[in-house]
Amino acid sequence: IGAGEFTVYSQLKILTTASFSTLLLGTVFSAARWRALMLLVIGCILVASPVFNTCDSSTDGVTSESSKSFYEVGLGYGMTIVQVVLSGFVTIYFEKVIKSTTEVITVWERNFQLCFYSILCCLFMMMVTGINQPTVDGASQSAGMYIPMSNWSFLTVVVMLLGAANGLLVAATLKYADSIMKVMAQAGAIIVATTLGYLFQGDPMDIFVVLGSLASILAITNYTFDETPSRSIPPASSTSSDVYSTESSSSKRKISDYDATSRVPYSDKC
Repeated sequence: IGAGEFTVYSQLKILTTASFSTLLLGTVFSAARWRALMLLVIGCILVASPVFNTCDSSTDGVTSESSKSFYEVGLGYGMTIVQVVLSGFVTIYFEKVIKSTTEVITVWERNFQLCFYSILCCLFMMMVTGINQPTVDGASQSAGMYIPMSNWSFLTVVVMLLGAANGLLVAATLKYADSIMKVMAQAGAIIVATTLGYLFQGDPMDIFVVLGSLASILAITNYTFDETPSRSIPPASSTSSDVYSTESSSSKRKISDYDATSRVPYSDKC
């Protein structure tokens, strides 16, 4: 699928995150907050609308939608939906793990544990990926000497450190806030990045981007200042039947402590 379709489907992770929060954590959202989340999805799609024009201008009719088979298009949409669903599930499951009362590992240790395998993969890519320098006699680059990590500049190191700090901030957000706040922060980051790109890099800024930014800001405001707080579904142990059985057993114990005729405790009669 194209970049535009992928951008639209990727924004559905906002709704999948809220849905898994209801299923796994028992969070109950009000109708106003569900409307705010749907408005946030529409706003993010409008903010990312310049991707559609970029995708249309870069194809040049080489790989049109009609030339793609039904299997390829269906596979692209299917994998995007799977990615969206897994993104929402993993976010909520990670929040459930780090907020568990039986958790003995700190959030920083858990975050490093989850990223350990990614570190191994990235180190392998850093060692393999390099620049093929040309030889002295002017031979082709493919025949040149291989230099691992030669394409790492100072800016690359800065981006790496920012990515690591972002992972720690995400873990702290899930620990002390919730996943919905993380989604809201990511939506706000899209607006900030679009505005900075327009000011410093000359990125397009049309009426759809402005409307999407306003819609996203309105959605975040409506969700944050909603007077109906999010609550969790009470556990099954606190049902009315259990409460009634507890009260009945306590009443029986109180009655059995007294004599039915004299209403004097057995301990006093002895």
